[in-house]
Amino acid sequence: MSPLSPRCITYFDCLRFLLAQTVVVGHGFGFFFGYWGGFFPSKAPYIQSIAVVGFFFVSGFLICRSAVANIKYKGGDYVRYYVDRLSRVYTTLAPCLIFVFLVDLFFSYQVSDFELGDNLTISTFFKNLLLLPSMPFGTMRPIWSLMFEWWIYILFGGVVFFRKNWIFSAICIGVGGYYTWRLQDLSATRLLN
Repeated sequence: MSPLSPRCITYFDCLRFLLAQTVVVGHGFGFFFGYWGGFFPSKAPYIQSIAVVGFFFVSGFLICRSAVANIKYKGGDYVRYYVDRLSRVYTTLAPCLIFVFLVDLFFSYQVSDFELGDNLTISTFFKNLLLLPSMPFGTMRPIWSLMFEWWIYILFGGVVFFRKNWIFSAICIGVGGYYTWRLQDLSATRLLN
Protein backbone atom coordinates (compact mmCIF):
# COMPACT_ATOMS: atom_id res chain seq x y z
CA MET A 1 0.00 0.00 0.00
CA SER A 2 1.58 3.26 -1.12
CA PRO A 3 1.16 6.48 0.87
CA LEU A 4 -1.54 8.90 -0.23
CA SER A 5 -0.39 11.63 -2.60
CA PRO A 6 -0.44 15.25 -1.41
CA ARG A 7 -3.33 15.93 -3.80
CA CYS A 8 -5.32 13.01 -2.34
CA ILE A 9 -4.63 14.17 1.23
CA THR A 10 -5.83 17.68 0.31
CA TYR A 11 -8.97 16.19 -1.24
CA PHE A 12 -9.81 14.18 1.92
CA ASP A 13 -9.06 17.17 4.17
CA CYS A 14 -11.39 19.36 2.08
CA LEU A 15 -14.08 16.66 2.06
CA ARG A 16 -13.95 16.27 5.86
CA PHE A 17 -14.00 20.06 6.30
CA LEU A 18 -17.04 20.33 4.01
CA LEU A 19 -18.86 17.54 5.85
CA ALA A 20 -18.07 19.06 9.26
CA GLN A 21 -19.31 22.49 8.12
CA THR A 22 -22.49 20.90 6.74
CA VAL A 23 -23.15 19.48 10.21
CA VAL A 24 -22.61 22.90 11.80
CA VAL A 25 -24.82 24.72 9.27
CA GLY A 26 -27.54 22.04 9.47
CA HIS A 27 -27.66 22.28 13.26
CA GLY A 28 -27.59 26.07 13.03
CA PHE A 29 -30.65 26.11 10.79
CA GLY A 30 -32.38 23.70 13.14
CA PHE A 31 -31.54 25.82 16.15
CA PHE A 32 -32.46 29.20 14.66
CA PHE A 33 -35.44 28.15 12.53
CA GLY A 34 -36.84 25.50 14.88
CA TYR A 35 -37.40 22.35 12.84
CA TRP A 36 -36.65 19.86 15.62
CA GLY A 37 -39.99 18.03 15.36
CA GLY A 38 -38.30 14.63 15.32
CA PHE A 39 -34.98 12.96 14.62
CA PHE A 40 -35.77 12.57 10.92
CA PRO A 41 -38.14 14.75 8.92
CA SER A 42 -41.03 13.04 7.16
CA LYS A 43 -39.52 12.98 3.62
CA ALA A 44 -35.71 12.79 3.96
CA PRO A 45 -33.01 12.74 6.63
CA TYR A 46 -31.63 16.02 7.87
CA ILE A 47 -28.60 17.16 5.90
CA GLN A 48 -26.46 17.18 9.06
CA SER A 49 -27.33 13.51 9.69
CA ILE A 50 -26.11 12.59 6.20
CA ALA A 51 -22.95 14.67 6.75
CA VAL A 52 -22.20 12.95 10.08
CA VAL A 53 -22.43 9.52 8.43
CA GLY A 54 -20.21 10.75 5.59
CA PHE A 55 -17.68 12.15 8.04
CA PHE A 56 -17.61 8.86 9.98
CA PHE A 57 -17.13 6.92 6.75
CA VAL A 58 -14.26 9.11 5.46
CA SER A 59 -12.57 9.22 8.88
CA GLY A 60 -12.91 5.46 9.26
CA PHE A 61 -11.29 4.92 5.86
CA LEU A 62 -8.39 7.25 6.70
CA ILE A 63 -7.81 5.77 10.16
CA CYS A 64 -7.89 2.23 8.78
CA ARG A 65 -5.45 3.17 6.04
CA SER A 66 -3.20 4.97 8.54
CA ALA A 67 -3.14 1.99 10.92
CA VAL A 68 -2.31 -0.45 8.12
CA ALA A 69 0.40 1.86 6.73
CA ASN A 70 1.94 2.28 10.21
CA ILE A 71 2.08 -1.49 10.65
CA LYS A 72 3.60 -2.00 7.20
CA TYR A 73 6.11 0.85 7.08
CA LYS A 74 6.88 1.81 10.67
CA GLY A 75 6.34 -1.47 12.47
CA GLY A 76 3.43 0.16 14.31
CA ASP A 77 1.82 -1.70 17.17
CA TYR A 78 -1.16 -1.24 19.42
CA VAL A 79 0.76 1.04 21.82
CA ARG A 80 1.56 3.52 19.03
CA TYR A 81 -2.02 3.31 17.72
CA TYR A 82 -3.62 4.06 21.11
CA VAL A 83 -1.11 6.79 22.01
CA ASP A 84 -1.89 8.44 18.66
CA ARG A 85 -5.65 8.19 19.26
CA LEU A 86 -5.31 9.47 22.86
CA SER A 87 -3.21 12.45 21.84
CA ARG A 88 -5.53 13.39 18.96
CA VAL A 89 -8.68 13.20 21.07
CA TYR A 90 -7.54 14.56 24.42
CA THR A 91 -5.57 17.58 23.17
CA THR A 92 -8.93 19.08 22.23
CA LEU A 93 -11.36 17.31 24.57
CA ALA A 94 -9.87 18.43 27.89
CA PRO A 95 -9.62 22.15 26.95
CA CYS A 96 -13.15 22.03 25.46
CA LEU A 97 -14.61 20.58 28.65
CA ILE A 98 -12.94 23.29 30.72
CA PHE A 99 -14.10 26.01 28.31
CA VAL A 100 -17.68 24.69 28.34
CA PHE A 101 -17.62 24.56 32.13
CA LEU A 102 -16.51 28.20 32.41
CA VAL A 103 -18.95 29.51 29.80
CA ASP A 104 -21.90 27.47 31.11
CA LEU A 105 -21.13 28.47 34.68
CA PHE A 106 -21.14 32.12 33.62
CA PHE A 107 -24.46 31.76 31.79
CA SER A 108 -26.04 29.76 34.59
CA TYR A 109 -25.62 32.86 36.79
CA GLN A 110 -26.89 35.19 34.05
CA VAL A 111 -29.94 33.21 32.86
CA SER A 112 -32.47 32.12 35.47
CA ASP A 113 -33.89 29.12 33.55
CA PHE A 114 -30.65 27.80 32.02
CA GLU A 115 -31.80 24.19 31.41
CA LEU A 116 -28.55 22.92 29.93
CA GLY A 117 -26.74 23.86 33.13
CA ASP A 118 -28.41 20.93 34.89
CA ASN A 119 -25.66 18.60 33.70
CA LEU A 120 -22.80 20.71 35.07
CA THR A 121 -21.85 18.12 37.66
CA ILE A 122 -18.50 16.61 38.60
CA SER A 123 -19.85 13.15 37.74
CA THR A 124 -20.93 14.20 34.23
CA PHE A 125 -17.62 16.04 33.71
CA PHE A 126 -15.57 12.92 34.46
CA LYS A 127 -17.87 10.62 32.48
CA ASN A 128 -17.48 12.95 29.48
CA LEU A 129 -13.73 13.21 30.07
CA LEU A 130 -13.47 9.40 30.02
CA LEU A 131 -15.94 9.29 27.10
CA LEU A 132 -18.26 6.97 28.99
CA PRO A 133 -21.88 6.84 27.82
CA SER A 134 -23.64 9.63 29.70
CA MET A 135 -25.45 12.89 29.30
CA PRO A 136 -23.37 15.63 27.67
CA PHE A 137 -21.63 18.00 30.07
CA GLY A 138 -23.57 21.28 30.06
CA THR A 139 -23.99 22.61 26.53
CA MET A 140 -21.40 20.24 25.05
CA ARG A 141 -24.01 18.36 23.01
CA PRO A 142 -21.73 17.23 20.13
CA ILE A 143 -19.74 15.00 22.51
CA TRP A 144 -22.08 12.08 21.71
CA SER A 145 -20.30 11.82 18.35
CA LEU A 146 -16.86 11.74 19.95
CA MET A 147 -18.04 9.06 22.39
CA PHE A 148 -19.03 6.84 19.46
CA GLU A 149 -15.78 7.48 17.64
CA TRP A 150 -13.65 6.80 20.71
CA TRP A 151 -15.17 3.40 21.47
CA ILE A 152 -15.07 2.45 17.79
CA TYR A 153 -11.35 3.37 17.85
CA ILE A 154 -10.88 1.02 20.80
CA LEU A 155 -12.83 -1.75 19.07
CA PHE A 156 -10.98 -1.25 15.78
CA GLY A 157 -7.56 -1.30 17.49
CA GLY A 158 -8.45 -4.58 19.14
CA VAL A 159 -9.38 -6.13 15.78
CA VAL A 160 -6.34 -4.79 13.88
CA PHE A 161 -3.76 -5.83 16.47
CA PHE A 162 -5.39 -9.11 17.51
CA ARG A 163 -2.49 -11.27 16.33
CA LYS A 164 0.12 -9.20 18.19
CA ASN A 165 -1.46 -9.47 21.63
CA TRP A 166 -4.72 -11.40 21.62
CA ILE A 167 -5.50 -10.92 25.34
CA PHE A 168 -5.21 -7.12 25.15
CA SER A 169 -7.06 -7.12 21.84
CA ALA A 170 -9.91 -9.25 23.20
CA ILE A 171 -10.30 -6.78 26.08
CA CYS A 172 -10.36 -3.85 23.61
CA ILE A 173 -12.90 -5.61 21.40
CA GLY A 174 -15.10 -6.44 24.38
CA VAL A 175 -14.93 -3.01 26.02
CA GLY A 176 -15.14 -1.13 22.70
CA GLY A 177 -18.10 -3.21 21.56
CA TYR A 178 -19.89 -2.92 24.90
CA TYR A 179 -19.62 0.86 25.11
CA THR A 180 -20.42 1.35 21.41
CA TRP A 181 -23.68 -0.58 21.83
CA ARG A 182 -24.28 1.05 25.20
CA LEU A 183 -24.07 4.46 23.53
CA GLN A 184 -26.48 3.27 20.85
CA ASP A 185 -28.98 2.17 23.53
CA LEU A 186 -28.53 5.45 25.43
CA SER A 187 -29.07 7.52 22.26
CA ALA A 188 -32.19 5.55 21.33
CA THR A 189 -33.58 6.01 24.86
CA ARG A 190 -33.01 9.77 24.68
CA LEU A 191 -34.79 9.96 21.32
CA LEU A 192 -37.83 8.12 22.63
CA ASN A 193 -38.17 10.30 25.74
